[in-house]
Amino acid sequence: MNAPAPVLRYWGALAGVLGVAAAIFILNRHRFDWAFELADIPAAGFAIGLSLAGLSVLPLPWLIRRSAGLPARQHKQLLVFVIAVGLALRASM
Repeated sequence: MNAPAPVLRYWGALAGVLGVAAAIFILNRHRFDWAFELADIPAAGFAIGLSLAGLSVLPLPWLIRRSAGLPARQHKQLLVFVIAVGLALRASM
Protein backbone atom coordinates (compact mmCIF):
# COMPACT_ATOMS: atom_id res chain seq x y z
CA MET A 1 0.00 0.00 0.00
CA ASN A 2 1.31 3.44 -0.88
CA ALA A 3 1.74 6.21 1.64
CA PRO A 4 -1.52 7.85 2.76
CA ALA A 5 -0.44 11.35 1.69
CA PRO A 6 -1.17 10.83 -2.05
CA VAL A 7 -4.65 9.50 -1.26
CA LEU A 8 -5.40 12.54 0.86
CA ARG A 9 -4.14 14.79 -1.95
CA TYR A 10 -6.56 13.08 -4.36
CA TRP A 11 -9.43 13.84 -1.95
CA GLY A 12 -8.26 17.45 -1.79
CA ALA A 13 -8.00 17.66 -5.58
CA LEU A 14 -11.52 16.29 -5.98
CA ALA A 15 -12.83 18.83 -3.47
CA GLY A 16 -10.99 21.56 -5.37
CA VAL A 17 -12.47 20.54 -8.72
CA LEU A 18 -15.98 20.47 -7.29
CA GLY A 19 -15.36 23.80 -5.56
CA VAL A 20 -14.24 25.41 -8.81
CA ALA A 21 -17.29 24.00 -10.61
CA ALA A 22 -19.57 25.40 -7.90
CA ALA A 23 -17.84 28.78 -8.09
CA ILE A 24 -18.32 28.92 -11.87
CA PHE A 25 -22.01 28.12 -11.50
CA ILE A 26 -22.42 30.69 -8.73
CA LEU A 27 -20.62 33.40 -10.71
CA ASN A 28 -22.88 32.74 -13.72
CA ARG A 29 -26.18 32.46 -11.88
CA HIS A 30 -27.26 35.88 -13.15
CA ARG A 31 -27.46 34.39 -16.66
CA PHE A 32 -30.36 32.15 -15.58
CA ASP A 33 -32.79 34.81 -14.43
CA TRP A 34 -36.53 34.53 -15.03
CA ALA A 35 -36.36 37.79 -17.00
CA PHE A 36 -34.46 36.10 -19.86
CA GLU A 37 -36.11 34.41 -22.79
CA LEU A 38 -35.49 30.68 -22.92
CA ALA A 39 -33.41 31.05 -26.08
CA ASP A 40 -31.07 33.49 -24.31
CA ILE A 41 -30.21 31.15 -21.44
CA PRO A 42 -26.91 29.26 -21.97
CA ALA A 43 -28.39 25.84 -21.31
CA ALA A 44 -25.78 23.95 -23.33
CA GLY A 45 -22.91 25.42 -21.31
CA PHE A 46 -24.75 24.68 -18.09
CA ALA A 47 -25.37 21.05 -19.16
CA ILE A 48 -21.73 20.61 -20.16
CA GLY A 49 -20.57 22.08 -16.84
CA LEU A 50 -22.85 19.79 -14.86
CA SER A 51 -21.67 16.81 -16.91
CA LEU A 52 -18.02 17.63 -16.28
CA ALA A 53 -18.68 18.10 -12.57
CA GLY A 54 -20.47 14.75 -12.54
CA LEU A 55 -17.61 13.05 -14.38
CA SER A 56 -15.16 14.34 -11.79
CA VAL A 57 -16.61 11.95 -9.21
CA LEU A 58 -16.04 8.84 -11.35
CA PRO A 59 -12.79 8.01 -9.49
CA LEU A 60 -14.66 7.82 -6.17
CA PRO A 61 -14.86 3.99 -5.98
CA TRP A 62 -11.10 3.78 -6.57
CA LEU A 63 -10.46 6.57 -4.09
CA ILE A 64 -12.61 4.95 -1.42
CA ARG A 65 -10.82 1.60 -1.87
CA ARG A 66 -7.44 3.34 -1.62
CA SER A 67 -8.56 5.14 1.55
CA ALA A 68 -9.41 1.86 3.27
CA GLY A 69 -5.75 1.41 4.23
CA LEU A 70 -5.55 4.67 6.15
CA PRO A 71 -5.05 4.64 9.92
CA ALA A 72 -8.21 5.08 12.04
CA ARG A 73 -7.28 8.67 12.98
CA GLN A 74 -7.01 9.65 9.32
CA HIS A 75 -10.31 7.87 8.56
CA LYS A 76 -12.05 10.16 11.04
CA GLN A 77 -10.31 13.24 9.63
CA LEU A 78 -11.27 12.22 6.10
CA LEU A 79 -14.89 11.71 7.11
CA VAL A 80 -15.01 15.17 8.70
CA PHE A 81 -13.37 16.63 5.56
CA VAL A 82 -15.86 14.96 3.18
CA ILE A 83 -18.85 16.06 5.26
CA ALA A 84 -17.50 19.62 5.58
CA VAL A 85 -16.86 19.91 1.83
CA GLY A 86 -20.30 18.49 1.05
CA LEU A 87 -22.02 20.91 3.41
CA ALA A 88 -20.00 23.86 2.08
CA LEU A 89 -20.86 23.02 -1.54
CA ARG A 90 -24.54 22.62 -0.73
CA ALA A 91 -24.63 25.85 1.26
CA SER A 92 -22.93 27.72 -1.57
CA MET A 93 -25.49 26.56 -4.08
